[in-house]
Amino acid sequence: MVTATPIPEPIPQGDWIELDDISLEFINNTIAANSKYLNQTISIRGEISKIDYKRATSFGLNFYAHDIPTVELVDSGRNRLWCGLDSVDKVGNLSVGGTVIVNGTIIAWDYNLLYVLPCSIVD
Repeated sequence: MVTATPIPEPIPQGDWIELDDISLEFINNTIAANSKYLNQTISIRGEISKIDYKRATSFGLNFYAHDIPTVELVDSGRNRLWCGLDSVDKVGNLSVGGTVIVNGTIIAWDYNLLYVLPCSIVD
């Protein structure tokens, strides 16, 4: 028997979710998590593990020729989030090991990596 996919409840504006929590949702049931989060713009908090550039092809953007400034977050289970920044204005205030809240659109989950693009630094 096939049932309709429930309409996801949006996360209220101004709220954020921990990277640990959203990663666990994807690990436990990727289909349900995709239904809830894919193409949604949300805020996520996590620990910074890297501030660097990623090739656009890493985000699946084969048509985009430039590298994308990226803040990488990591959770306690070593799952990661790539935040493809739309602006580098707040990057100077960040450091590896610090905690940050990012806001962006979930474009994919692949094994243990959450892709968020475009993305910005909230706090």
